[in-house]
Amino acid sequence: MAIVMSNGDGTFRAQTEEQKRAWTLSKRRCLQLVAAGQGTAAVVAMFAIGMTAWTGIRSVTKQSDNVVMNPVVPMSVGQGETLWTLARRYGNPSASQLDRVDTLAQANGLSASAMLHPGQRLVIPVENPREAALLQTTLAKR
Repeated sequence: MAIVMSNGDGTFRAQTEEQKRAWTLSKRRCLQLVAAGQGTAAVVAMFAIGMTAWTGIRSVTKQSDNVVMNPVVPMSVGQGETLWTLARRYGNPSASQLDRVDTLAQANGLSASAMLHPGQRLVIPVENPREAALLQTTLAKR
């Protein structure tokens, strides 16, 4: 019995049973190919999971390397000091002055327009690297 197959160019040719059998896979060979495909898929999946885990670990490590411990110092307000002057001295130099004042006010549960009184106790988050270094030097001498 002959099977008619397309040549791809609009013409057809007959294929004999023998030619058909040459392209037919045995059941065993089919199972081998399926197993090989599944094995390849498992390897690719494990690689993807491993890369995802590695990327996550690296990002956490990178973030923890960039964490700078800013000291928080209790302080008494001096004569003439305001949230504005304290924020300018101890706040993050790359932040705007208003953001510095807001940070200081929030750390102490105050509004940004709060009036300070001499002797009033505040908690000062020191984000200015120069002031933090001076503070560490002072504390190291004690």
